[in-house]
Amino acid sequence: MQEQYEKRLADDQAQMKLLRDEQLAVRVERQKLSDEKAALALDVHRQVDAKLAERVLVVRTQEQEQARLEKGELQKKLDDTAAQLAAAQRKIGQGSQQLQGEMLELAIEDGLKRAFSLDSIEEVKKGARGGDIIQRVTSRAGQPVGVILWESKRAKEWSRDWVTKLKEDMRSCGADIGILVSMTTGFPKDWIEGQMFALHEEVWVTTWSAALQLADVLRRGLLDVHKQRLISAGKGEKMEAVYDYLTSPQFAQKLKAVYAAFQKMREELESERSVTLQRWARREKQLQSGVAELLGVAGDIQGLAQQELPALELDDANPQ
Repeated sequence: MQEQYEKRLADDQAQMKLLRDEQLAVRVERQKLSDEKAALALDVHRQVDAKLAERVLVVRTQEQEQARLEKGELQKKLDDTAAQLAAAQRKIGQGSQQLQGEMLELAIEDGLKRAFSLDSIEEVKKGARGGDIIQRVTSRAGQPVGVILWESKRAKEWSRDWVTKLKEDMRSCGADIGILVSMTTGFPKDWIEGQMFALHEEVWVTTWSAALQLADVLRRGLLDVHKQRLISAGKGEKMEAVYDYLTSPQFAQKLKAVYAAFQKMREELESERSVTLQRWARREKQLQSGVAELLGVAGDIQGLAQQELPALELDDANPQ
């Protein structure tokens, strides 16, 4: 009986030991699986980080390339514009004084034809009296409104004979308004520096840059007088009404307001150009700063991971 009890106890102890060994094996296997899972998660995390860093680098590179292209396009436009201006200046500066004068006349004539398609723009033949260009202003109804006589000069010194001759030519062709365009520094002695146009001895004197704007305002004045003449038809209105209107303070203020509007447009155009150049410079600095930060992060990761992480080869060159 004692032997049976001891044998049974030994069997139970053997089963208990076997059960503990199985539980220990299960725990070891579970820990192994847990370690493998953690290692797999870490590896996935590292791969995701690597892919993210690679994607960031690709996006940065694309942005830099796009910025280079856009900057190159802008620079090309600026270079082309500068080349065109230089070519125009060379053309203006070439040839004899007579040839330069003819070029100025052709430029005025072409500008008038493009700006005032309703009007008749007539070139005065060489050697004939009557100024350089006759502009016959016409209303939308096809009615003749008035005549503007143009005279262009390219000279360093002002001559009083210009005004005298222009007045005589105005009387010869029946012009209502005379405009004298000076391309260089030939202006009256009382001319205010920076002034673009002014009424001088009953004729208008202007620079080339303001000629078409002046013509637009004077033409509107002739149209206004024509309308008033139609309204008061039969009342014997005289030609002096045109002169009174064009030399009145109200008309002068209107003329200055129109020119101020053109000046404002020019200033805004220059301001937009400056803002665009500043924006490109600011973007370039931001890209350089971003690349430097990315390189710093890559160095930190390599220092921490040592041999665990492959060397990252990044282009640290500054974008051109």
